[in-house]
Amino acid sequence: MSSPKTYSTNTMKKWAGPNADKVRGELKTWHTKCTSVAKALRDKATEYDNEATKATNKSDK
Repeated sequence: MSSPKTYSTNTMKKWAGPNADKVRGELKTWHTKCTSVAKALRDKATEYDNEATKATNKSDK
């Protein structure tokens, strides 16, 4: 495990307060959320790139 992840994991175990459990639960799923968002962004970028290429090809004719 990387030291930033180790530090944040150890630190969040010490958190207290009314929202601590909710935030801890959300942070434990950060990788899944980031991966999902990154994939969606890549898919959208590919879609827009393809549309731009098609539009450029039509205007060249």
